[in-house]
Amino acid sequence: MQKQRRRILWIDNNIRELETHILFLEHKGYDITSATNDSEALSLVENEIYDVILLDHDLPDMDGIRILSKIKHTNPYLPVIMVSESDQKEVISEAIIHDEARKSEANRLCFDVSPRPSRH
Repeated sequence: MQKQRRRILWIDNNIRELETHILFLEHKGYDITSATNDSEALSLVENEIYDVILLDHDLPDMDGIRILSKIKHTNPYLPVIMVSESDQKEVISEAIIHDEARKSEANRLCFDVSPRPSRH
């Protein structure tokens, strides 16, 4: 029996710069769907099923925290990993505060904050 491939939605306005990472993940057996803006991403979350989302914090139309909030409104159990080039403590603090508020509210938010892979 064929093992079902895990599905990842990668939301990043510079997705072409991440092609090496996408190819690596596809080689490891993951199906990767990309979105380059908030409306495309939110439409995919509403209409498709993903195992995890990789979310860039720095998108042009809407920041990652706002998109995260909308994703969690649509699917509160979907794991989201926020990725950022920034090491700004405010971004990390805001994500953690958002996480803690949602956890205490519903005890169901699952996401992590990780540095973006370096671009070589």
